[in-house]
Amino acid sequence: MIKWGMYNVNRCPLCLSENEDLQHLFFKCSFSTAVWDKVRDMAEIECDNRNWNELLKFLADSCVHKSIVWVVKRLTLAACVYTIWQERNRRIFKDVQRNSQEVINEIKDNVRHKLLGITVNNSANVRKVEARWSVQCKRLVQRV
Repeated sequence: MIKWGMYNVNRCPLCLSENEDLQHLFFKCSFSTAVWDKVRDMAEIECDNRNWNELLKFLADSCVHKSIVWVVKRLTLAACVYTIWQERNRRIFKDVQRNSQEVINEIKDNVRHKLLGITVNNSANVRKVEARWSVQCKRLVQRV
């Protein structure tokens, strides 16, 4: 963006204290860290790693299951990355900013809406996820 003359400072638009790069934007920035820590806890992502490549490897290696728990982990990571990127762009291009709680709420809403669109078997894990995210997923019809 600097080369294009669109953004003359390479400072992170979220925290305004460090140079922006992928690692900083999603894991080292104080704003993103506050967001990530909250949604990571909500999705029960038990990876303390703050390295982009290692986090993706952890989730890719662990997410081979189609269980609702792993679906939520993948949805949460995707929603978090997308929403933080949107917030970054909103600050750069529209000069509009939200606080971390507003971003967290958008991520939660995004995950909830995705969960409402999937059909699941009834199980203890599904009921736990539904309670945690305050949603009711569609159930597969059991044929007798």
